[in-house]
Amino acid sequence: MGSFATGFDIYAKNSAAMMDKAARKLVLEVGSRLILRTPVKKGGARGGWQTAIFSSSRSENSRIDPSGQAAIAELQNSTKDWKPTSGVSAFITNLVPYVLRLEHGYSRQAPSGMMAVTIAEVGGIDVSNTGGGGI
Repeated sequence: MGSFATGFDIYAKNSAAMMDKAARKLVLEVGSRLILRTPVKKGGARGGWQTAIFSSSRSENSRIDPSGQAAIAELQNSTKDWKPTSGVSAFITNLVPYVLRLEHGYSRQAPSGMMAVTIAEVGGIDVSNTGGGGI
């Protein structure tokens, strides 16, 4: 029979894994919403979304991605092994020069922007279905 300390260690590992999974789910949902809400004329702004772990991107992405699927694939790939409980952050950035104009209603496709709308929804995003296990 295991000791209390062993049971606690198992619980702590399971809790960290569940927190990592919930944080990844939240980042994937927020990132996907940002990407798909970005107005499309040619696809440069939507393709401009970049995901990085540890530090934010410092250069503009010139990807043309009208559907957003390439940006979402990058988001998924960049975060698949990310462990937020290790203290490393995830960054979702868009350095397209006109992205702030789009955020402030320049496009009729997104008159309320992308970021403000998504940020307002963060508290309502369900990350509870993360699986896990007991001790």
